[in-house]
Amino acid sequence: MYNYYRQCSANHYPYTIQPGDTLYNISQRLEVSLERILAANPGINPYYLRVGQRLCIPSGNGGSSNCGETVTAMQEDIDMLIPESSVQQTHESNYGDSTQTTSVIMVNSGQIRFDVVPVNISGDYVGHYTEGKNYPYYADAASGGQRGINVKDNFGVWHSFGYRVPVT
Repeated sequence: MYNYYRQCSANHYPYTIQPGDTLYNISQRLEVSLERILAANPGINPYYLRVGQRLCIPSGNGGSSNCGETVTAMQEDIDMLIPESSVQQTHESNYGDSTQTTSVIMVNSGQIRFDVVPVNISGDYVGHYTEGKNYPYYADAASGGQRGINVKDNFGVWHSFGYRVPVT
């Protein structure tokens, strides 16, 4: 049986199987060859993937594409646009000195969960946040049962998440 909760070795990152995923579309989307994914996940049956199953994806692309150059170019674009965004400037001036950090417990193409928030938040934040990594954040005051958290992502962009705590 495949270990759903296995830890990935150095130079690999976790990926959780989502509905509709195949190894082929995962390899295309993440720009990692099928062969490298299979080598990093011995014992996996590529024809029987289960939602929630965890794969280890090799970092880097083994020379198959220019993914590193693309990420660098994206970061340069983001760095250029942040100073032009009044929203980002406001967030940075309000929250940029925060010493509080939150860890990402889970992130996939449908939702994200932070350790300081008691609910899953809808949205695709894959690439923006990394499971297990800590991020600066600031929690907004509760208003009418609605709460908010502002969290800086891997690219230095602030995101605002609103949520309600379930009544028990």
